[in-house]
Amino acid sequence: MFFETIKLYDGHLHNLSYHQERMDRTRNFHFPQEDTVSLKPALMSEVLRYPKGLYKVRVDYDVRVSGISIAPYEIKNHKRLKLVETGAYDYAFKFSDRSFFAAHLHQYPAFDDILFIQNGILTDTTYCNVALFDGNQWVTPATFLLPGTKRKQLLADKKIIERNIAVQDLSSYQGICFINAMRDFEKTYSFVLHQDEILLTENDPL
Repeated sequence: MFFETIKLYDGHLHNLSYHQERMDRTRNFHFPQEDTVSLKPALMSEVLRYPKGLYKVRVDYDVRVSGISIAPYEIKNHKRLKLVETGAYDYAFKFSDRSFFAAHLHQYPAFDDILFIQNGILTDTTYCNVALFDGNQWVTPATFLLPGTKRKQLLADKKIIERNIAVQDLSSYQGICFINAMRDFEKTYSFVLHQDEILLTENDPL
């Protein structure tokens, strides 16, 4: 089972073409004999009931769409991140089974999120891609656990670039933000690295 999370704001579904593309790629890999399933017809009758406000739309699917849920959304704050080596963990598709991430959050309850590294190179947090500010531009790790839709859109719009970022490179960056379908630069942070922890201070809005 797989899922997509789509931003619904004031009745508008954001980046729907990117979500459709990822769903198509996932289904073509796992169910190559099946016809394409279009997200838009499945969603339109549901989203009409939410004309105002910010909502998270979750679409569960495998061979076909099996469920749609819509819930109010509020962007969470970050204060402490734990750096954790993932080993060979692979999350190339947006699986519904997120027990790997849940287990790490349970293991480190004092932290808001986990920033995973592979062989000393930054990847993602449990639910976001990341971008770091080098004083001139925002840079996202070229390595990632999941190629996020918002990340892809920001790269296409040239608002971020990608680069390998090693843990030892973190001190050369001035800021960090967390990117997913529901958020991008609404909250940015300055930070300090202390051993295997990142301590964050929220910046004024951009």
